[in-house]
Amino acid sequence: PYYSLSKIINRATPEQLQSFYAVDVLQCIGAGLLVLFALRLIIRSDKVYLYSIIALLIIVMVLSPIFWKTDFSNYIHTLIANYFNRLNDSLFPVFPWINFILAGAIFAKYFLGFAVKKNLLTEQQSLVW
Repeated sequence: PYYSLSKIINRATPEQLQSFYAVDVLQCIGAGLLVLFALRLIIRSDKVYLYSIIALLIIVMVLSPIFWKTDFSNYIHTLIANYFNRLNDSLFPVFPWINFILAGAIFAKYFLGFAVKKNLLTEQQSLVW
């Protein structure tokens, strides 16, 4: 609402703060990429990494309807609660939109594997996996 943090803290109305806290598509993509990166740092095995992404995709798919009915702003700050559902006017909350990032990671693994198999890429060009 303002270009100054002190003005945002002192002068912003609740409606302006609500719009300021809303989660947009770039924030959702960033959160999804952070999840993939953190998983990759923790899990070294390619097979386990792939299976954990598939499991996470299924978990998000199952939990999304439950999360969309729960008002998380009653439990945590609205800034973080907006990442879970649309109840506070977020356009792209993490649940269920992170599944596009997860599905893209799964398809990218198989696409790169196919490209290496057909000699379209060398093994070093597919450094993603």
